[in-house]
Amino acid sequence: GETPKGWFITPSGRLGRGLPIPGELETKPISLGDGVILPLANRLHYLPIKSGSRRGDDYTRKLDVNPDKSQPPPKWIHLERLSDNEILAVDSGGALTRIQLRTDPSPHLFESRKLQLPSPVTVPFAAFKDVVVFADANQQLHVMDAQSFQVLGSANLNGNATNAVWMVEGKVFVETNRSELLAFDITPTPKQLWSLPLNGSGLAGSPRVVGGRLVVAKQNGEVLILEPSSNQVLQRHFLGQALVDSPSMLGSHLLVPSLDGSLYPLEALLMGGQ
Repeated sequence: GETPKGWFITPSGRLGRGLPIPGELETKPISLGDGVILPLANRLHYLPIKSGSRRGDDYTRKLDVNPDKSQPPPKWIHLERLSDNEILAVDSGGALTRIQLRTDPSPHLFESRKLQLPSPVTVPFAAFKDVVVFADANQQLHVMDAQSFQVLGSANLNGNATNAVWMVEGKVFVETNRSELLAFDITPTPKQLWSLPLNGSGLAGSPRVVGGRLVVAKQNGEVLILEPSSNQVLQRHFLGQALVDSPSMLGSHLLVPSLDGSLYPLEALLMGGQ
């Protein structure tokens, strides 16, 4: 087959130069320093993107000496940037690893801390300032100190997390069983604020606060406008197309992408229009 390639999008939205990728990606890559970290099988590969930058040494995950051959090897679930030179990575085996990009004597990825979680993490986590918020396979939501890896508090989700854990305007949102959206305050113990039935369709992406309102886009094309402090639905609109990602600001316009590639403007909905 063809060698995998990564492509860069220019500020004008055009397709830029391509770079060969040394393998299939297991989850989304993440930018760090002057390059990009690529989550490949059993390793993290640092790919410099600025001309003249030196290639870095990979981080290779240490595997068990006597692995259980009946189980597939762990795969990367999510990478999240903590600072300009540090990321947090979690794999399907429940290993949480803090990785630093170091430059002395040459660029390399260095494991600065690792923790084996008691239960696997199956969806992307959220990181904000000095805390990490993640949901595990035991239907628990945990808040962890990003430096010490100490768990600061936990809460029962009463269901499986079926989408990423999102942190928006200091609040945490978790979709469970593709049927309910839960909102939490982090103090740092997670405290549930409200829940919202999703009526058979999960979220297309992260909720977004715009103009003091919480905008929720669902995969079935429904857009909800909520009061952020409660589950009160102020407006409910059907766009007629399946939605595939979060509402995003493009200049002064709030847009949500659909499955057919269209971008739907949402400003009129926030102002009470159709």
